[in-house]
Amino acid sequence: MRFETFAYLPPLSPPQIEAQILHALQRGWHVTLEFAESPSSAEMFWKQWGIPPARINSATNQPEPLTAGYLAAQVEACVRRHPYAFVRVNAFNALNQLTELSFIARTPQEGA
Repeated sequence: MRFETFAYLPPLSPPQIEAQILHALQRGWHVTLEFAESPSSAEMFWKQWGIPPARINSATNQPEPLTAGYLAAQVEACVRRHPYAFVRVNAFNALNQLTELSFIARTPQEGA
């Protein structure tokens, strides 16, 4: 089965996934994680992986911006929690309301 942006390349390593996430963050895109155990044309909806705030700033009581390393760690957390699922990284541009980047970060064959 082939998916999305990097479908015809070998699986991305954790540093390569982090580099893609950093690329998205540097452009101001919002990064989300999704997972699905059987992605197909019949199952069009993926489940959203909730990304908790990295840290709350004690002075402003607001969450600090997420880093590429933290989001890459969240990919690994999703893989550990759902070892038989595909895990996808999306980057959304709020200015033009488009998905700018989307790729499968892990497949069940790699994580199981």
